[in-house]
Amino acid sequence: PTTAPPAPTADAASVASLFSDAYTDLTGTTWNPSWGQTTVVADTTIAGNTVKRYSSFNYSGIEPAATINGSAMTYFTLDYWTSDATALLVKLVDYGSDDTWGADNIEVEISNEPVTSTWGTLSISIADFVAAGLTTSSNIGQIVLSATGATNPVFLDNIFFRITPTAPTDAPAAP
Repeated sequence: PTTAPPAPTADAASVASLFSDAYTDLTGTTWNPSWGQTTVVADTTIAGNTVKRYSSFNYSGIEPAATINGSAMTYFTLDYWTSDATALLVKLVDYGSDDTWGADNIEVEISNEPVTSTWGTLSISIADFVAAGLTTSSNIGQIVLSATGATNPVFLDNIFFRITPTAPTDAPAAP
């Protein structure tokens, strides 16, 4: 791509950012941990904006320094650019009640059909992960990303969890 993705517009107070120029990122996040994948992840700059470049993208992980309470969030969001991927997949891994990697982990993956050769946005409802079998989302310790059919690099930016404010249910006071 020659242009940066559009800047996200979610209120910073409602965001738990993993990677974005628009928000303050959580500290200590591990990118592309050594899980045996061929993916190479590097930061690169496009039109003055830092993005993640995923080459040989079969799968890759994101491990926050501390688990994220996904039950307090409503969406997982990321911007992407691909010239040829036929699917982008996002897996949330909840570490369960003991809040550590182990036998009680629960993981659910959702596949998305991307647009190609332009910036697109995946905004996946946490409720969609729950409907697909994520029985708890209060201790998210890993996010696993993968691409199907990507022979060229995939670029990612603005990777974050967010809360969508709800409209007030009370009627305004009478004048």
